[in-house]
Amino acid sequence: MSAENYAELAQKMRAEFKKNDDERDAGLPTKVAGVKRFDNIVYGEDEKFNLLDVYLPEDHSDFTPVIVNVHGGGWVYGTKETYQFYCLFLAQHGFAVVNANYRLAPSVVFPQELNDINRVFHWLEVNASKYYLDLNNVFVVGDSEVPHNC
Repeated sequence: MSAENYAELAQKMRAEFKKNDDERDAGLPTKVAGVKRFDNIVYGEDEKFNLLDVYLPEDHSDFTPVIVNVHGGGWVYGTKETYQFYCLFLAQHGFAVVNANYRLAPSVVFPQELNDINRVFHWLEVNASKYYLDLNNVFVVGDSEVPHNC
């Protein structure tokens, strides 16, 4: 597959997935009781894609177990915004959540996306005390979407 065809396929897949995600998430709240949000924190050199959000339970008084969310999309689609509802739910149940964007193919070539995720963990290590994140209790979640009709 040529680079041009790959880019075209990625754009088509992004449009299809985004349409479905937007329909699914229509009307869901972006602020929920009991959760503090810190949005669009830069964790790397790419100020457009190397952004993360931190969600914290409001009632935490000590270091909190952390879940790092790696959004799905087969490395070519997805955003932290698509997964904010899931992450807010986790924060409502007592977890600190780090929800990050990363650069997407075909703008970068694999494993550059993983390099971005690695940067998220370096950010976590440096900033844990600022957000009361318990580095002895870090969990990673994620998923992936596979194109069906693209």
